[in-house]
Amino acid sequence: MANLCGCGEIAKCRTSWTQFNPGRRFLGCPSFMDPTRNCNYFRWVDAPLPNRWYQGTMYQLHINLVNAQDEVVQANNQNSQTTFYNRVLIVLIVGMFLVRFI
Repeated sequence: MANLCGCGEIAKCRTSWTQFNPGRRFLGCPSFMDPTRNCNYFRWVDAPLPNRWYQGTMYQLHINLVNAQDEVVQANNQNSQTTFYNRVLIVLIVGMFLVRFI
């Protein structure tokens, strides 16, 4: 059976990545980003994490993952720029040779 929030809509299942509840799933109002429609419905799906060490480890793993994903995006952007500049350089070199031999 679907969980309905106070708005009468089906509550959305999300994952918390706060420092004290990393990886915990919860149900919440689907309109939580809209303060005029948010009914503040909230209910944990998972049990609390066992201890502070576990919380800290889960949170740190999440932070490491986010940082690694950011580094991959930056590397891909840098690679795209390098590829573009390499192509421009090749076109210029080929153009120089064509001008010289024509």
